[in-house]
Amino acid sequence: MRKQPDRCRSDKATGRHISQNHNKRWVTAATKNHRPSSVSNMSKAQAKVLCLYMAFAVPQVLGVVAGTCNATGMTAITQAAAVLAEVQELPELVVFDLDYTLWPFWCEMYTTRDEPKLFPEARGVMEALKDSGVAMALASRTPTPEVARAFLQKLGLSKGMFVSQQLIPASSGFDHNSAHKDVRHFPAIQKETGISYNRMLFYDDEDRNIHRVSKLGVTSVLVSTSEGVSIKTLKQGLQAYSKQDHSG
Repeated sequence: MRKQPDRCRSDKATGRHISQNHNKRWVTAATKNHRPSSVSNMSKAQAKVLCLYMAFAVPQVLGVVAGTCNATGMTAITQAAAVLAEVQELPELVVFDLDYTLWPFWCEMYTTRDEPKLFPEARGVMEALKDSGVAMALASRTPTPEVARAFLQKLGLSKGMFVSQQLIPASSGFDHNSAHKDVRHFPAIQKETGISYNRMLFYDDEDRNIHRVSKLGVTSVLVSTSEGVSIKTLKQGLQAYSKQDHSG
């Protein structure tokens, strides 16, 4: 639940207090990768394994490949694509909140000059959805939509990724009595896309939003503020969506 911030606010993921005047740092988890102990006298099979390693692990170290690697060397986009391939009926539209859903912070704590980071697996999930032909949209009540737009542009997500971007703040910035997502954001998304509510999947980190939007018939999934959108939440959402009635 949003409240007007004082001089300091708590970071939901870490419990730390963050001052608006404090130097801001983005914290990312280090990924440990290993390399073969020997490259001499390789068989063809060994060479193939090394090639696969070079294709996945090395780009990850250099920060070229988006998403995180698991023990088998698969990227988040590869894992997400595999999850989507197993689903018989995909949603027509996936809608994301922004703060603590796609990225691990509140926009209002930063300025347009800062450099944002997504949750580790969020980009891979979005890229896999796009490659699978699933449309995506944004529904955010951020009180600083100009910061959100700047961050989306810096992350390369401002063009071609979302069919609708509803960044609608509450009337006074932080109140809970206006700009509810079931009243403002989703009707605007539905009007813009023409997609029925029962063919949408929604991810958000606030129970209040999940509860209200669910009443529209949208399959709505609560995400962890420490994890955000991930392969796990993608699976949870698709499983929940598969149990709903999409007729009509």
